[in-house]
Amino acid sequence: MASMNQNTPNGRMRSRIAVLVIMLCGVCFAAVAVRLFYMQVVRNQFYITKARQYQTKDSIVAPSRGTIYDRNMNKLAESAATERISVNPNQAYTKARQDRTGLNETQQREKVARMLAETLGLNYETVLQQVSDTTKQSKDIKSRVDQDTCNTIREWIEENESSYGITFVPDTRRYYINGAFASQVLGMVDGDGVGTYGVEAAYNAELSGKPGRLVRAENAQNGEMPFDYDQYIDAEDGNSIVLTIDENIQSILENHLETALADNPYARDGVEGVVMDPNTGEVYAMASMPDYDANEPYTLTGIYYEAEKKAIEGLMEKYQPEVPFEINDEYYIYGRKAGLVYVPNEDMELPDQTEPVYDEKGKVIGRRQRTLIEAIRKCRSDELIRMWTNHTISSAQEPGSTFKLMTVSSALESGSIATTTPFYCTGERTVTGETIHCWKRTGHGAEDTMQAVMNSCNPAMIEIGFKTGANTFYEYMKAYGLFEKTGIDLIGESAGVFYSGGLDEFKSSDTNLPVATFGQRFNVTTIQMATMISAIVNGGELVTPYIVKEVLNPDGSVKEETKPVIKRQVISEQTSAFMREALYQTVYNGTATNAYVAGYNVGGKTATSEIPRQKDDLEDRYNAGIVAVAPIEDPQMLVYIVVKDIPKSYDHGGGKVAAPIAARVVADAMPYLGIEPNYSSEESARAEHAVPNLVGMTEAEAERELAALGMEYRVRGRVESETVTDQIPAAGTRLQGKSRIILYMGGEQSGEEVIVPNLTGLTPAECRDTLQARGLYLKRMGIPNKNTSAGTRPLRQYPESGTSVPEGTVITVEFINTTNIGDQ
Repeated sequence: MASMNQNTPNGRMRSRIAVLVIMLCGVCFAAVAVRLFYMQVVRNQFYITKARQYQTKDSIVAPSRGTIYDRNMNKLAESAATERISVNPNQAYTKARQDRTGLNETQQREKVARMLAETLGLNYETVLQQVSDTTKQSKDIKSRVDQDTCNTIREWIEENESSYGITFVPDTRRYYINGAFASQVLGMVDGDGVGTYGVEAAYNAELSGKPGRLVRAENAQNGEMPFDYDQYIDAEDGNSIVLTIDENIQSILENHLETALADNPYARDGVEGVVMDPNTGEVYAMASMPDYDANEPYTLTGIYYEAEKKAIEGLMEKYQPEVPFEINDEYYIYGRKAGLVYVPNEDMELPDQTEPVYDEKGKVIGRRQRTLIEAIRKCRSDELIRMWTNHTISSAQEPGSTFKLMTVSSALESGSIATTTPFYCTGERTVTGETIHCWKRTGHGAEDTMQAVMNSCNPAMIEIGFKTGANTFYEYMKAYGLFEKTGIDLIGESAGVFYSGGLDEFKSSDTNLPVATFGQRFNVTTIQMATMISAIVNGGELVTPYIVKEVLNPDGSVKEETKPVIKRQVISEQTSAFMREALYQTVYNGTATNAYVAGYNVGGKTATSEIPRQKDDLEDRYNAGIVAVAPIEDPQMLVYIVVKDIPKSYDHGGGKVAAPIAARVVADAMPYLGIEPNYSSEESARAEHAVPNLVGMTEAEAERELAALGMEYRVRGRVESETVTDQIPAAGTRLQGKSRIILYMGGEQSGEEVIVPNLTGLTPAECRDTLQARGLYLKRMGIPNKNTSAGTRPLRQYPESGTSVPEGTVITVEFINTTNIGDQ
């Protein structure tokens, strides 16, 4: 019966269907098997990679940026270990956490967002948006978070028994040890840790290192899986940099530039200076003032803040004069905080200002009208760039009379003049109908080559230029490197500005050569001038200035060492020796007398250069400059100082304004370099001697002891003892020669303090007498004693007048000559 059923039509149909089903299943299983074979064998690696992409979180581990040291291995910039805080939005809320805490999804996200915003100082709404973005596996909340703050977050996680998706990734933060110290040299890093200015930018590739990676496996619920895929690739730390900068000399330069800025508040472009070894090109110190704190690089300082404020107020006055507007110290264009400053109609288009329009590749494809807020932002960005700029290498200006050293040295080297060539100055020289004056309008009369330098005589320089000729003059400017960058290892160096048409344009006007002989109608940078004069005094070799001494591997071994580079021989040792003597005589007997430092043979040349007026200027404005070299017989240090953009109605000459600054730098730096003062017989009155301990000596013994040091004495009060019982000043006090010591022959000094008098306007002799009458002592600084004249006056005194000090205190007074120091 069963057999018969199988042969029926229905039975045969079921059999066929069964066979077909089996065959179909076989085909399906075969297809699956083939597909599995293809995926697991043929494309195994491809699908493993895909799985890891979806199942793993890959984080960048920042390397530690290399340290920047001064030449004595003092740290100037370093990176500290920090962490980057991230959140996985898919773990900021979990159902299991809701069951445990009773907090729904919104409450959980708000909780973690509030904690992160408060702990990290961020905007709550922004953080909440980040932790709610479930389309992302990870959202970076904040980078470079210090360890204490990270530990606070870890404690919160422990207290709440859940990470809420918060992760910590190793990171670093850049710290500038001394804040604003050498800020334009060091530069800074941007938010991504990339160097943007100074050494940080120039040596970014060395300092940066190589990032590492942290890879973690996550499941479908974004929880951590067993560590099959966990991988940590160490970051490779960056190399370190050793500068030629000397921390002590940099401090000396910066301190005196800050004083100069305070003394010259109307110097619209601040002050700048360079100290370098003229023989090797090593830069010991370099600064522009005002500077900035590289740890807070977006805070404008000094003249930059004032310029921004003036520019923005000008915009508001021009475009919205009816709207009251005031800028306060909390005004930030970058990350502008709502409510601090309200700019009405900030989106209004300005009819006379445009902005470039860029395509996706950064190419300019057109322009559009700039809005008011964009114009305001530009005011700030312009001043930030100006503040960050190292002006000693980037800003060019007319050099003025320091350039006369090039004029004379090239004329001597080319044989156009001799050291004995005579000149005669009447106070002016007419060239093709144009009268060019000497700073001394009555004229210098007869003078030779050295006296022409000492007197800073324009007519003599013009004559020297004519004797040299435009072709030779131009070739020596080229040989001294004035048409090119010096090659200093910093970014942003300018090559200066000369005649774009070259020699032909230079020769196109009869007055171009004459005015060029005293440094006008072309612009050069401070580093170009310092490099040129280094060649003039070092024997004639043009060296390349440099700022980096060594590059160190992460283990401290030396990877690369910078060696001095001599580009070419410009002048002979014989010409150089004459120029050194001329510089010395200019300080000791000429117009740079205010750069004199007793005990050191300083050579120098000052400059006063007129600069172009701005449209709102009511009077002419000037730069005051000085180059000083010491010791001139064996130059070890060159100092170049410029005080920039001073109005004519204020002291603006290089001899009066800049020379004393250079003298202070030399006086402080030379002993640090181990070069002790050597006083000539003419300088014996400036030599300092330690006051001996006279207590217990008889008067006769004390007299002999003091006489041996060139000092005098007087007895104060009644003589009640055969020996000295007290003295003023105390033993060990250093006094200059012929000082008068007060002795007590019985009894002691009262210990009362005296008020330092105001010495302004007094002669050196009057200062000494005024101080002695109060039991105080004079330490004389500044011009040579022999150059004292009716125009010699105190420039400054330490301690300042009105200060209460013990009797016997030494008051340092810096004297300058206010006459016969012209150089324009």
